[in-house]
Amino acid sequence: GTRVNFKLVEAGAPLPFPDGSMNVVTTSLMLHHIPFEGLQQLFSEIHRVLREDGLLIIEEQTCAGAMQDAMYPLWDETEGTQTALLASMCLLPEMGFVKTKHELFTETYCYKSAEELAEDILVCNPHLRDLPDVQRRALQLHDDFERVKGLPRADGSFGLDMPHRMEVWTKARGIKLPQLKVSSTGAPAPEAVAIKARDRIPGQLTSQHLLPDRLAPPRPLWPLLVEPRDSSASIGSLAGECRALLDERLHDVGAVLLRGLPLKSVADLRDFQAAMGLKSMQQYRGCTTPRASKADGVFAASDDPPCFTVEPQQELSYQSNCPSRLMFSCSSEALPGDGGEMGITDMRRLSREPLIQDFMAQCAERGGLLYQLKMVSRQEASGNLFWEDAWGTEKKPEVESLLKDSGYKWQWSEDNVLEFWVPVPGFVQHPITAERVLFAQPTCFHPSYYEKHPTVASMSAVSVAFGDGAVLDDELVSRIRAATWEHTVPVRMQTGDLMCLDNILAGHFRAGLLQDSQHVRLVSLLEPSFKNVVQCGLYEATVQNSDNTLRKTPDM
Repeated sequence: GTRVNFKLVEAGAPLPFPDGSMNVVTTSLMLHHIPFEGLQQLFSEIHRVLREDGLLIIEEQTCAGAMQDAMYPLWDETEGTQTALLASMCLLPEMGFVKTKHELFTETYCYKSAEELAEDILVCNPHLRDLPDVQRRALQLHDDFERVKGLPRADGSFGLDMPHRMEVWTKARGIKLPQLKVSSTGAPAPEAVAIKARDRIPGQLTSQHLLPDRLAPPRPLWPLLVEPRDSSASIGSLAGECRALLDERLHDVGAVLLRGLPLKSVADLRDFQAAMGLKSMQQYRGCTTPRASKADGVFAASDDPPCFTVEPQQELSYQSNCPSRLMFSCSSEALPGDGGEMGITDMRRLSREPLIQDFMAQCAERGGLLYQLKMVSRQEASGNLFWEDAWGTEKKPEVESLLKDSGYKWQWSEDNVLEFWVPVPGFVQHPITAERVLFAQPTCFHPSYYEKHPTVASMSAVSVAFGDGAVLDDELVSRIRAATWEHTVPVRMQTGDLMCLDNILAGHFRAGLLQDSQHVRLVSLLEPSFKNVVQCGLYEATVQNSDNTLRKTPDM
């Protein structure tokens, strides 16, 4: 048979093999244990020992899926996994490696109980036994295991899935470097962005006691910063590589900032989107945030008053059809000190917070969430949400047809007010990574959102309840709002930027402009869209009145 020689090498030491002596080097679930500097040295050694056209095969976990959800309270390797991902993206191309294969596959881990999983983690990581709150973490693991375990297998165990990433990199000679270069340091941090002391911010009265003083700075991989090597590159020459990057990496990282692109106008954004072969939603209807159409599939990022801070949200998470990706560009920069920063919320991390885990469990048990919107007519009132603007027509029959197509319940009142009800699950399973993520805007549909809004006069324009009719109380909404801000980082957008977001994994917000500014941001909502529907009819039973009483919904 084949003889196998094992060599134990101290971490950081040179590999004990001659130059160009290996055809293949493989790593399996190992890189996430090594810091970035160590990976740089390791990759250099692997490149040295590989022959020309030799292969480096990398397998790494993604820290997503049911397995990650179950073990997160006790053990989380997300930071190491993201470091390994960042290192491979920014270091290997510079060393002369070309990525020739990339795929995701699912690994299933089987345990008969939460206690067995916890013990397995503690045996592999004995230092965890010394944590002062290890018992609390183990109890939380038990609850999460029971929630995600599914049906038992034939042997009585439960299968917990976790997606894994497999890549093949080929050592090549004389290759042309890719046009895009990945930064190892991430987006530069703007000046401190205040939250608690900010004026014209949602929840300024109801939630201020829980809001953070300021936002945390960006991390190296949040967002992933990518720039063209050639500043004179054209839209057409960059489009193919940008599309490949988004298809391969956006679901890994959640947010990609492409900086230094030749994008200076609405037409540039439209043309670049078309060159990448991406389609966008052509209409923006039934929405609470006004957005003017600037071109086919390109809208103003927000037409809310500039002084108002638009709270973190996932786009159209209150509708049945939602865009899968978003692209924000900046055609006119805000000056330092003006405000107007864009922010992105790490929904993956937020969804692992015990508060949010409990909230999603309540959504599952109580029929999801029910949003109620009340819109007045532009002909009857001023300073509110207008149904003519939201639905793009002044004709009631057309509005009703759009409501019906969207699966909504609605009614008209005698004073020409439109009320309609939107049921959503409150969370979704990501179609690629299979992780369960909060997908809702309970804070944006709570009356406190409009406490300091400069133009919407009535806080009764929106309300939110569980699907069984129980209203979300102020304290729960305030805690969700504070946790959301804690997982949000600011980015100062520049002309030529394109912020690309996975709409499930990344929320977005706009800080209010502190002074008069010509800052302009655009957004494109990309298809294919995905269904965001509640799987039961509980929402038909009750809706919330403005006085917090409940009544039957109209029978449509």
